[in-house]
Amino acid sequence: MKRIGVGLAAAAVLVVSGCGAMHPGAAIVVDGQSVSAQKVDDLAEKLCTAVTASGQSDVGGGDVRQQAASMMLLLTATREAADDLGIEVEPSKYALTNDDSQMLESQFPDANTSDMEKLIKISKETSALMTAIGEEESGESGQKAQQAGQKYVQDYLADADVDIDPRYGLDETNQPQDVESLSVRVSDESDDLPSSQECD
Repeated sequence: MKRIGVGLAAAAVLVVSGCGAMHPGAAIVVDGQSVSAQKVDDLAEKLCTAVTASGQSDVGGGDVRQQAASMMLLLTATREAADDLGIEVEPSKYALTNDDSQMLESQFPDANTSDMEKLIKISKETSALMTAIGEEESGESGQKAQQAGQKYVQDYLADADVDIDPRYGLDETNQPQDVESLSVRVSDESDDLPSSQECD
């Protein structure tokens, strides 16, 4: 999977299961918690906005959809892992701050930064939950807690009942797999995306 570099918006980068059936309209299912293909497609459009604003010209629509699915798989797994442990994080811990907004406006003065704000929120929520998991499981704090939380979620994914639409090109541990094409919406394959959303 080609990782898309858009600063803080790409911080949350980092399935085909052999059994079970996908929920109708679902792109991702983690232990019964599903994420719709529409939600992944909408996130991919926001990633396209960030890619375009950052001036990258070698990122295809398939790469963007794969990354969007990866972000949602990681967030969903982290939420489920935290829930299993009885861990809650106050939304204020990962809310968008004025500094975040100013950073976006400074880096992308000509872009509609509202789309990028969603990417940052996903990144911050995933990070906050991972840190809380790491603190609970390891007794550490700061970066060591973050690393412990990341390992815990990776192990959780390895043991969880995970399904992902194979067209997104991810396995059940969130590792990229080759796919022929994701240049169109998975939730509406009959229509090509406009050129502004292809990220080519």
